[in-house]
Amino acid sequence: MSAQNAIEKGLPTNVDAERFVLGTILLDDSFYIQAAGTLEGNDFSLEKHRRIFKRMGDVYERGEKIDRITVANELMKFGELESCDGLSYLVSLDDGLPQIPNVDAYIRLVKDKATLRSIIFASEHMRNRAMMAEETPDEILAGAEETLLKLGEAQVKSGLLNPDEILKGYEGGISAFLDPSKRVKGVSTGFLKLDEYTGGMHGGDLFIIAGRPSMGKTALALNIAQHVALKNKQTVAVFSLEMSKESLLTRMLCAAARVDSQRFRTGYLSQDERRRLNQSLQDLVEAPLYIDDTAGLHIMDMHAKLRRLKS
Repeated sequence: MSAQNAIEKGLPTNVDAERFVLGTILLDDSFYIQAAGTLEGNDFSLEKHRRIFKRMGDVYERGEKIDRITVANELMKFGELESCDGLSYLVSLDDGLPQIPNVDAYIRLVKDKATLRSIIFASEHMRNRAMMAEETPDEILAGAEETLLKLGEAQVKSGLLNPDEILKGYEGGISAFLDPSKRVKGVSTGFLKLDEYTGGMHGGDLFIIAGRPSMGKTALALNIAQHVALKNKQTVAVFSLEMSKESLLTRMLCAAARVDSQRFRTGYLSQDERRRLNQSLQDLVEAPLYIDDTAGLHIMDMHAKLRRLKS
């Protein structure tokens, strides 16, 4: 759907905010970096605004000053000046603007409207896929979740922060930041030395456990998952592409009860071992632990399942 059609259909737009952002850059090109840090060309609803913003970027990349003349020349070079209503339109963009405008609010307005349009377009695309019925519901749902996830990630952007702002956002404040005993903020693995080296497991971290076959990789991963779920009472999801969920549960159960897994499989258990197994099984049943042994699972499948689990 074209930008003009989007406006005609009453989709979310704010042309005045777009004009204000572009006009502010023409007035003072130091604002281009501020705008480009949040906006992309496609965030503008009007095609001429998209072209103007793109040519501003070209001028900036060459290290030249962005103003009416340089942008007009750049548009003319690509044969786009007439489609942008000529130099008179560029002049009208910054006509009457204050010298130091509050451009942040207008950049946010343009971005918000663009995001709303993206959500509408994505919903329409999902509707069309569902109406055609050429894919399974699971495939369509996975695609929808991936699309919305990307839209959500695009909204979450961390800006530049000075030390004072970083400390204000640090849990526990300055005292916690300066106290080494309080700086291990990650989730404990249950292995003290590993926690000491890594500072615990933090959001966004990826740990790869590598080793030769039968060296204990799965056992280590399960021990960490078990510790987090049982001791820390935090939700854990285990995806297994090799072992069945029953086998994984058996390994965790024997590890928690400290019972030899071979004795468990053969059934030669003492009364004390049976008691420990029963208690450990009860603990595992009550723990926020989830296991998935679906074969051939893809990353986006995991993404979708984890988002549903979190919700």
